[in-house]
Amino acid sequence: MVPARHALFFPWLAPLVRLVRLETMRPQDGDAAQMVVAMAVNMKQRIWAKISPEPNSGCWLWTGGLGSNLGYGKFNHKQAHRAAYEAFRGPIPPGLTIDHLCRTPSCVNPDHLEPVTHRENILRGRSLFAMNAKKTHCPRGHPLFGDNVYIRIDHRGRECKSCRAAAERARQKRLRNL
Repeated sequence: MVPARHALFFPWLAPLVRLVRLETMRPQDGDAAQMVVAMAVNMKQRIWAKISPEPNSGCWLWTGGLGSNLGYGKFNHKQAHRAAYEAFRGPIPPGLTIDHLCRTPSCVNPDHLEPVTHRENILRGRSLFAMNAKKTHCPRGHPLFGDNVYIRIDHRGRECKSCRAAAERARQKRLRNL
């Protein structure tokens, strides 16, 4: 535990001293509810201390530590956007992940975060998987749905049956000419 006297010499330690005192308190005579409320308020204050609001986009940019090279913030051994969502909105429903609607990994604004399934989160993104899933036509203009779609055996994508048949005809023609 951080001694209180250190807060006199190092003012930046004062919030930490208050946090440690709050977290080491034991509920006495029914004040557990007060302690939970105090811890929730303290959590919001700790998160706010590491936020820089961006006026143009409405994003709350995380200025605390980053946990990975992808730009996601870290807070208390979890991702900062998840901690912010839980502090300001409540628990994340089981089986769901948090999607950044603004597509800014360092944003922790709860209005820009939405709990969705992992699949939905991937499909909303900018990954190769998401880009291919959004395609409705092949490069030659044939539709990629219904009877014109071939799902590859290795499940590594889908192909246009018309283009696949044309490629096979061209391959057979080349083999005959050898």
